[in-house]
Amino acid sequence: MRGHHLFFSRLIKEWKFQYGVIRSIADWTILLYLIIPSFVIFIFIYRSWWVELPGWMEKMPLNIAFFLSYLLCWAGNYRTFVQEADKVFLIKHQKLFLRMKKWGYVYSLIFQGVAVGIVIFILLPYFVEYSAFTATQIIVYFIFFVI
Repeated sequence: MRGHHLFFSRLIKEWKFQYGVIRSIADWTILLYLIIPSFVIFIFIYRSWWVELPGWMEKMPLNIAFFLSYLLCWAGNYRTFVQEADKVFLIKHQKLFLRMKKWGYVYSLIFQGVAVGIVIFILLPYFVEYSAFTATQIIVYFIFFVI
């Protein structure tokens, strides 16, 4: 057994569990009447932000956008996918244990990067239109919150 095999088997198991949780919460009626209309409305509102910034966004200082991004990205954590039985078995196989934890760290870093990317994408009209951020500044903003 290799570290990445163990990691991916646990990751797939975790995804299946999360899918079951989401499916139990968002059945077809919730999906049809709340989630899909909310997504469509969000698309129209987001497009309107690119055409003309809303009044509340024009008065928002950059510090508030920074603090909002910080709060939204603060909830991230590093998953190592270590289970209870690993204390018995994997402690004897130190290389396998460390490789699995490294894969978990890389996965957590990628997941955090995607979350930060979504936040930046949502705030992009504010950054580009009002604060006049350049592409380099937005990339630095992204790296700052990922690392």
